Amino acid sequence: PANMNASTPPFDVTSGPPATVTPLTSLSDAAAGAPLQSIELLAVDQFGDGVDFALQGFAAAGSSERHVTLGPGASQEDGAYAGFTLVVVSGLGRGQNVTIESYEGEGRVARGAFPQPLDETSEYRVYYTASV
Repeated sequence: PANMNASTPPFDVTSGPPATVTPLTSLSDAAAGAPLQSIELLAVDQFGDGVDFALQGFAAAGSSERHVTLGPGASQEDGAYAGFTLVVVSGLGRGQNVTIESYEGEGRVARGAFPQPLDETSEYRVYYTASV
């Protein structure tokens, strides 16, 4: 839609002209006629580089398959990253993509299903998730 606006601090998103929107060209038989549940958006700058992560840092000691303690720059607000995606970009667990199910701000604890526990070598990024 040419006039769609979305705002998730620190970003404001306004769609471009219709020519910049890639049309959906096919649906599976199962999806035909079904209501659209959500759309995931990836924010990029003018160079095509992603600018959608909310936080980056290194995991703290004491993580497990059910939680990770985020670094000192993480929010102290409960629920701050719930629903966001944590991606391990280097170190132990590199390549893991985990949806944060809940977040406890006081201890900086993100809960989710981690295939491999993280450690101090695990560099992560926490990405915004946007639904329309």
